[in-house]
Amino acid sequence: MELLKKCNDAEKLREIVGYFYDLLDDIDTVSDIAKDNNELYRNLVEKIQEKKNYYIESDGYELFLKQSTDERPKTMYEVMENDK
Repeated sequence: MELLKKCNDAEKLREIVGYFYDLLDDIDTVSDIAKDNNELYRNLVEKIQEKKNYYIESDGYELFLKQSTDERPKTMYEVMENDK
């Protein structure tokens, strides 16, 4: 695995940053959806945060790029766009 801080692939890094921004945006959307329901909020956020492991993993000290060939988990926006 490659250390994230040593990655020189600007396109890959842009893709990762965009994906993580979308995950944060999903969490923001969930806060609106589950305004008065803490249990629902926690359940939805836990499902979203699991997606962080698609591109990156950590040993607790360093971040590493994963070389995944699996299909990337979709963000909420992508799921909604596919349902149209």
